[in-house]
Amino acid sequence: MNRSLKIWAIRLSLLGCFAWTSPTQAAGTSASTPAARPLSFLHTQGLHIVNEAGERVSLRGFNLGSWLLLEPWMVKLDGQEGIAAEKDIWDQLAKRFGDDPMRAIVAEHRKTFIAESDIEDLHQLGVNFVRVPIWWRVLGDSAYDSNGWDYVDHLLDWCEARGIYALLDLHGAAGGQSTGANILGERPDGTYWGTNPVHRAAAIQWWRTVAQRYAGRGVVAGYDLLNEAWGTPSVNALTAHMDEMYRAIRDTDPRHMIFIEDALQGYYRLPNPADMHWQNVVYSFHCYPENGLVFAQRDLIGMRDAQLQYGIPIHIGEFNLYCADRGGIFGMDRCLQVFNARDWAWTLWSYKALDNDADYFWGLTGHTNAVLPWISLKDSSYGEILGYFRSFATQHWRTDPLLRACVEQRLKQAPMADEIGQTNSTELALSDAVIVAGDRDKGLKVEWQWSPPNLGFWTPGDSAAWRVVAGDPGNYRVDVRYATAADGPAVEFHLDGVSEGTWQLPTTGDWHVYRWASVPCGYLTQGNHVLRMSPGDGKEFLNLREARLVPDKTAVATADVDRVELGPAEIAGFQRKGHVCVEWQNTPPNVGHFNEGDAVVFHVSLAREGQYVPSFTWSSPSKTAHLRIEVNGAVADTVDVSGTGDWHRYEWRRGTKLVKLPAGDSELVVRAVDVDSQAGAGNLRLVRMDLAGMGSKTANRGKEAGHE
Repeated sequence: MNRSLKIWAIRLSLLGCFAWTSPTQAAGTSASTPAARPLSFLHTQGLHIVNEAGERVSLRGFNLGSWLLLEPWMVKLDGQEGIAAEKDIWDQLAKRFGDDPMRAIVAEHRKTFIAESDIEDLHQLGVNFVRVPIWWRVLGDSAYDSNGWDYVDHLLDWCEARGIYALLDLHGAAGGQSTGANILGERPDGTYWGTNPVHRAAAIQWWRTVAQRYAGRGVVAGYDLLNEAWGTPSVNALTAHMDEMYRAIRDTDPRHMIFIEDALQGYYRLPNPADMHWQNVVYSFHCYPENGLVFAQRDLIGMRDAQLQYGIPIHIGEFNLYCADRGGIFGMDRCLQVFNARDWAWTLWSYKALDNDADYFWGLTGHTNAVLPWISLKDSSYGEILGYFRSFATQHWRTDPLLRACVEQRLKQAPMADEIGQTNSTELALSDAVIVAGDRDKGLKVEWQWSPPNLGFWTPGDSAAWRVVAGDPGNYRVDVRYATAADGPAVEFHLDGVSEGTWQLPTTGDWHVYRWASVPCGYLTQGNHVLRMSPGDGKEFLNLREARLVPDKTAVATADVDRVELGPAEIAGFQRKGHVCVEWQNTPPNVGHFNEGDAVVFHVSLAREGQYVPSFTWSSPSKTAHLRIEVNGAVADTVDVSGTGDWHRYEWRRGTKLVKLPAGDSELVVRAVDVDSQAGAGNLRLVRMDLAGMGSKTANRGKEAGHE
C-alpha cells in the first residue's frame, strides 16, 4: 500500500469511530444571530479576489441548491406523474387543495429547507461563501412566493453576522435559458433565445431590480448572471446577452463583482473581459468529472491556461464527483486541493440533498435509511404532504462524516505560495505556467500528490511557458530546481518563439532529489515576453519544482534564429470577426475555429533580419481556405490551407513565398481569408517560420548548465 492510500486508510478508520451526526449536533451551538458587522465589499485584482483593504479572500463553500429553486430530484419528488420542475409541484397542489394551502406549503419549504441553523453549521465548518440559486418567480411573481425578498434578506443577515459572503444566482429565468426543466423551476417554452427578446428583457429587468436593492450590501459577493444557459444558439449570442445584463447592473451597481458562466461551452470560449470593457468580472464554470484524479492532474491544466490568458479570477460554481465510481472522497479531496492551490473560488453542489444511497453524496447533509419519498403528490393527504416538506429541516437528516472531514480540511488550505529565491528575480511559479501537453494520456502533468507539487512525465511536444515582464533590458539566466534520474537531460528554452539554446543538466541521482541549475536565457528587451521550456530531445527528462528568471550580465545565449515556433503560449492577442479562441480543452491546445477575417497576433523579436518560409499545423473540413501572413501591417504571403477532412486531423501546410522578418520587434498576424464554408475555416495548432536555405542549428546542444 503506498503512502497516500495508507493516510486515507487511517482517515477512514478514524471516521468509522464516529456516528452519523446532524449538522446542529456537529455545530454544537445555537443558531441565534450574532451581532452583525458589515462585510467589506470584494473586488477582483488580477487572478485573485480581494477585500477593500487589498487582502486576498479565498471564497469556498456550498450551493444552497433546491431552496429558492426546488429541484424535484433533490427531495425525491421526481418521477411522479406530471412532475418535471418546481412549478409542476405547486400547480398540482394548487389544483388539489387551492392557492392558499399551496402557498402555505411553499412557505414551509422556504423556511425549513434552509434555516439560520444551517448557516451556523456552515460557519462552524469554516465556510465563507454560499451560492444562492434563485427561481425568477421567487423575486418576481407573488402567485407562488409572497415573501421572496424576505427570504433573501434574512439569509444575507444570517451570513453577514457570520462572515459568510453570498453569491446571488439567477438559476431559472422566465421562459427558460436551457432545456432542463428541473434546474429552471418550470418547463421552458423554447423562446428565451428567439427573435422576440421579451424573456431576455425580463431577465435584464430582474437583475436591475436585484442590483438596486442590494447595491449597498457588502455581504453580497456578486451576481451570477445566468445559470447553465446551454440553450444559447451560439457563444456570440450568449456574450451579447451577458453584456446587456452587465451594463444594466452597472447602471445601478458599480461595486459588486459580476460572475459570468460559460453555458457549459468552456469558459475559454468567452471573450477576454478586457475586449468587452468588462471590469470586476469573474468567469465561472461547472464540472462533474467522470474521474476526479485524472480531472485534477490533466483536465484542470487547460482551465488554468485559459485563466492565465484572461488574467481574471475563476469560480467553480458547481462541482461534485457525487459517487464512489467517479473517484469518491479521495478524488474530491484532490480536486479541492488543486482549486485551492490556484486560489479558485468554489461552491460544491450541494449543501443539502435527500438521499438513501450511501454511495452517493450529492449533499453534505440529507442522508437517511428511510424509503423516499413517503408521499404521493397525487394521492397523499394535505397533512401528509405538509409533513413531508416539514421533514426537510436539517436536524432530521444525517451529515456525511467523510465528506465533512474532507471539506473541513480543504477549507483551511492556503493557496500555493510563490517562493522568491532572490530579491531581484522573477518567480516562474508552477501556478503561473501555461502548460501544454502533447499527449493527454502520457504527457506532462502536475503531480499534486507531492508536497510541493512538481511538473513531471514530460514527453516530446510538452512545454511550460511563463509570461514575464523585463523591467530592464539586458542578459538573463533561468534558475531551475529539478530532479532527475536521467543522465544529462537536455532542456531547451524559447524566448518569444525563438530558441535560446539547448543545455544539458547534470543528473541528481533520483526523481525526487532536487537541486538548482542555471541556464543562460539571453537578451531580453524591456517589456513583455514569453519564456517557454521544453525537453531538448526525446530522452528521459526531469521533474520541475520551481524556476526563476534572474538578471545576469554574464549569461550569454546564442539565439537560434533559423526557426521561430509560435503556439498558443506565444499569442499576444486576437482580431476577431467571429469567435476564434484558444481551445485549451484539447491536447495539445489549438486556436479555433477560424472564420473569415479572424486573426491571431504574435510578437516576434529577432537579433537579425531574415527571409523565412512559413508553415502551419492546420486542420479543417473546409474545401477552400487560406491563411494570410501580415508583418507589421503589410501582407507578406497567403498560404493555401485546403481541407484536411476533419476538424482535428492535422497536417502541415507550407507557404510558397519568402517572408521577411526584420531585426528587432515585429508584429506577426495570421488571418483566415477566402473561406468557402459557413462552418468555419479550420483550427491552427502551430506556426513555424524557417530561415530560407537553413536547417535547425544545434550549436548549443551538448553545452552543460551551471549548477549549485
